Amino acid sequence: MSPQGDDRPPKRSGGSGGKGKPDQPKKPGGSGSSGKGEKPEYTVYGKGGRSGQKRSGPARQKPGGKRERPPYRVYRSRPSLRDRIRKPSLSSIRTSTAEGGWRGRLSRMVGGRRPWLRWILIVAFLAMPIAILAHDLKVGWVRELALLEILAAVAVLVASRTIRPVRGEGDGGTWRWVLAALVGFAAAFVVILLVILLTGPSVSDIYRGMVRDSLEIRDFLVVQFVFPAGAALDWAIAAVAAAAIAGGVRLARGDAGRALWTGLARALVGVVILCSVAHIVPLGLNPSAGDPLVLPMLLVWVAAIPPLTVAEPPFKRFLRVLLPMVAIAETLQVYPVAGSQVGIASASFVAVGALCLADGLVDLRAWSEVHGAPAARNLALSTVVAAIALPAVFALNAIALPAVNNLQTYRNQPKLGLPGATLMHVASPQHGEYVDLVDLLHEKRCSTFVGWPSINSLYLWAELEAPRPTIPNGWFYAMTESQQQLAVEELRASPRPCAIVNDELAAGYLKGLPPPATPLVEYVQQNFRLAARIGPFEFEVPKRSATGG
Repeated sequence: MSPQGDDRPPKRSGGSGGKGKPDQPKKPGGSGSSGKGEKPEYTVYGKGGRSGQKRSGPARQKPGGKRERPPYRVYRSRPSLRDRIRKPSLSSIRTSTAEGGWRGRLSRMVGGRRPWLRWILIVAFLAMPIAILAHDLKVGWVRELALLEILAAVAVLVASRTIRPVRGEGDGGTWRWVLAALVGFAAAFVVILLVILLTGPSVSDIYRGMVRDSLEIRDFLVVQFVFPAGAALDWAIAAVAAAAIAGGVRLARGDAGRALWTGLARALVGVVILCSVAHIVPLGLNPSAGDPLVLPMLLVWVAAIPPLTVAEPPFKRFLRVLLPMVAIAETLQVYPVAGSQVGIASASFVAVGALCLADGLVDLRAWSEVHGAPAARNLALSTVVAAIALPAVFALNAIALPAVNNLQTYRNQPKLGLPGATLMHVASPQHGEYVDLVDLLHEKRCSTFVGWPSINSLYLWAELEAPRPTIPNGWFYAMTESQQQLAVEELRASPRPCAIVNDELAAGYLKGLPPPATPLVEYVQQNFRLAARIGPFEFEVPKRSATGG
């Protein structure tokens, strides 16, 4: 054996360079053998610097005899389950080297050989609308909203099957990006929380107002999200079918020469989504003309299909699924109150529409490269024109014209002129009613008041202290009986409480039912008498039983 201890056997004798005849092995039982039937010997070479080691071979198998166990271990070509668990294979070593650490393990759980986490996330997302809307699934529009959410998400998932990872590639910084996004979200949350705390409320007040009261708002206030439910569901089913067809065509064809129509379709979808968000309706498109949510929800699956001729990095493929899913999930905030939440939810579709426009431009560029210089020049000219025309349309219809109209309306309405509302301009009927109510609060020497329902702006305008705990607008069901009892005790302790009743406004909070038999309801009904009527408002002054005296 060589001094380096390698696995090569020593050179055979017979001259330099290995020339000459090699030594002939001795036959067992012949000359040089110690006796007939003696076991042959074998020389074993290995590492460790040994020149050789003599071992006797196994005995010959006798007919009908028991087989002797060889002095070496026999490994199967396919390892057992125990060996797979305990001993790393070459493929696992290669995978752990390419994608090591927690990011590699998470990538393999989500999309590798064990995609169970991916399926858990998919099922959880599809079940989320049912979980959020569970309390009111007996209501027709709520059920159809849940189905619309699920079908829109299914369309995105069906379209995303065109996103195929490249074998052996790493995460490409995807999980580093996700971690940075989570850290940014947490930092923004902390900053917002600190700003709110600096304005006066405590942590418990913030939790009660932002979490507990928000979860209970459906108990006393529900504003329906108006959309053509039956037609929207029909279009949602069509969206799932279109996503399946488009995904199949995308997987079957990959040449840039046919990318013209896909590029134009992507650009059209992007423009339609952005126009819907901006309330720009050049054509009356079903399922709901002018609706900023339904039509974008049914088209976001287009963003999940990558362009034909581009090999995208992992993080961009991740965003293709994330952005449409986030936009669909944001739509759930229209329940239970579809007010300003509709506009806030529609903002999440802006990024999806921009992504569709960018994908359309990628496909059109690939098509123009195949068709030569004239096609490239025409595309460049069209891109410049569209880059000028589209922002001009959005700026005119979504910013300039609404701003001019609102400014004109603001100037035409009379100034309110009350404390804390010097910049407010209110329409004529409400203007007179608010001014008269504030005058009556001062004229009747009210120390505080309770509203039916509560109109908290009047406390500021009349410069009166509101009772504690704060009475929300729809306090009939928003406050517990113990909270209402505390408010009653606070009102009784006030020198001269008053009441302002508006049955028309209260009907929206009572949902057509009679008022509940709760402490504050009984206190208002039994301890005040009518003093004046101002439009739909009834101004009531206290009886002797209204105060502790």
